[in-house]
Amino acid sequence: MSFVVGFCGFAMVAGNLISARLSKHFTDAELAFAGQAVLCLSLVIVMAASDFPLAVLAAAVVAAGCVFFISGPEQILILKGAGDGQLLAAALGQVAFNFGNAMGAWVGGLPIEEGMPAYMSAFPGALLACMGFILLFLVWRIQVAVADAHEAARS
Repeated sequence: MSFVVGFCGFAMVAGNLISARLSKHFTDAELAFAGQAVLCLSLVIVMAASDFPLAVLAAAVVAAGCVFFISGPEQILILKGAGDGQLLAAALGQVAFNFGNAMGAWVGGLPIEEGMPAYMSAFPGALLACMGFILLFLVWRIQVAVADAHEAARS
């Protein structure tokens, strides 16, 4: 298990660094959207490939990396939308991340508590990640529409 946790920790650092590098070429919304999509897919693979330990390990490592890949762009988007309340937004963003970690552990344990196989603990995470993906998609489309409206107003 230490081996798995070590790989996931490495993936978290790598995900953050890769996201930072890509931020020069893509918007924060695009990075968050792409990271969330890969997170959804990797969590579904954890469930679907439960009979293949190496596939589950690889998908879990990718999922861990995606969480930190997303966190930087997410924080920037929060601060951009905060206006004059950036300090409060940054603090509440940290609270939200900690709350999300605690809720994720609890919700992930519910299937096990109900006697389901261990791989089903990924189901709530996959469901929540897919909901996040949909919300990010909607935010991204709204941002594009607002930018297009501003551009049209200038013309």
